[in-house]
Amino acid sequence: MKLKIQVINQPSFNTLEIVKHRARNKGSIKDKIDSLGLVEGAVIDLLVACDIAEKSADVTVVELTGSCPQHFSSIAVLGSIGAVKNAIERIRSYNNQGQ
Repeated sequence: MKLKIQVINQPSFNTLEIVKHRARNKGSIKDKIDSLGLVEGAVIDLLVACDIAEKSADVTVVELTGSCPQHFSSIAVLGSIGAVKNAIERIRSYNNQGQ
């Protein structure tokens, strides 16, 4: 399990536009997003990370599209600053279990 994880609090308008453009399930993205967690990794680990995030906090998770020759994918964890922080902490804990 080697996930790359970043968090952006108060993301800019254009950052959110990029996320919306790359999101597969655009309809689930709310208009007001206070925090954006970005997670990149192997598909199997991202599925677990998505499940952890949605079970641990009031967040929305969307898959981000892109082309990566190493077969990595990305998800965005969207919500309030506290909710995203909690979800990302749980994902980091899961990620550290394999090290």
